[in-house]
Formats: sequence, structure tokens, C-alpha cells
Amino acid sequence: MLRVLALNNEANAYLEVKLGKGKRPFTHRPGSNDRSAWQTLSPRSPLARYLPEMAERTHTASCKQLAAVLVDLCHAYGYVDLDERRGMDFHRHRPQSLDSGSPRSGPWKEDKDAGWRSFDLHLATPDPDYDEQLVATVAADGLEAVAAALNAAHLLLIGSVQDLGYKVLGFS
Repeated sequence: MLRVLALNNEANAYLEVKLGKGKRPFTHRPGSNDRSAWQTLSPRSPLARYLPEMAERTHTASCKQLAAVLVDLCHAYGYVDLDERRGMDFHRHRPQSLDSGSPRSGPWKEDKDAGWRSFDLHLATPDPDYDEQLVATVAADGLEAVAAALNAAHLLLIGSVQDLGYKVLGFS
């Protein structure tokens, strides 16, 4: 959806200015396969804040409606909960956060003065919030929110591309 809005030069320039702050400039090309061109849409991401103004710069109603769908998604409880769970699980289960994932030292310990040597096993740390029913509910609610947004956006995508002056094969 971002790539559709970025087809408009004024909207794309606005995005490049807004996301280009920081260590390296942000350059976005709608058809790019560059990793930086694939922006994450999270309720806390800067992109979510900039979408309405980006759409405004296209001067098309369909693009404004498309941006509204994305903003609504970022406020949907199911999507917010899914994003928070994803973030929590990512940080909890990355190697740096687990005793078993990326040990800070080798398994052998030795005290030559005391005359002992030991071997530590690094076992997985259980998730204190593990509740498979809760995780399944969060995932289902989040996916329902995404599906509803895609359902609302799919015809707007085609209309937006057309309103920006591009032809879409199979649609008039």
C-alpha cells in the first residue's frame, strides 16, 4: 500500500524527507527490491503517523481512503495486540535474551585454587507468559484485523493506482 502512495512524486518526496532523518538518508522507489524500501507498518512506527499526510499530497480521494484503512488497522485492538506480542516474543526469544540461545561464556568453569572444575548445561528459559490459548487468540484476532483491512483496501489499491495515472490491466 505504501508503494501505491509512493507512485506519486510529491507523496514519495514527503516520505523520503520524513523517514530520511537519522544516520542515513531514506530513498524510496516504489518498484525497488532494496531492503529499506520494505517498511514495517506497526502501530508505533513513524510510517503510521506519516501516511495521512502522504496520501493528502496525492490529491486523490482513493489514496486518502487507502491511508485511512491503514491508520484504522494501526488502531485496531487485534493488530496492536499482535504487534506487541510479536515484539515481546522476538526480544524474549532472540539468542541474546535466552540463557540457552547465546551463552556469554563457555560451559566449563574452573577454580584452580579450590581444585574444582564444573560443566554448566544451558537450558531453555521457559516463557513466564506462555499460554497457548492466549497466543492463539492474539494471533487470530490480529490476522482478522489484517484480513479486514486487506478486504477494505483491495479495490482502493486498484482505484488509487488508476487515480495516480497508471493503467491496471483487467480493470477499466
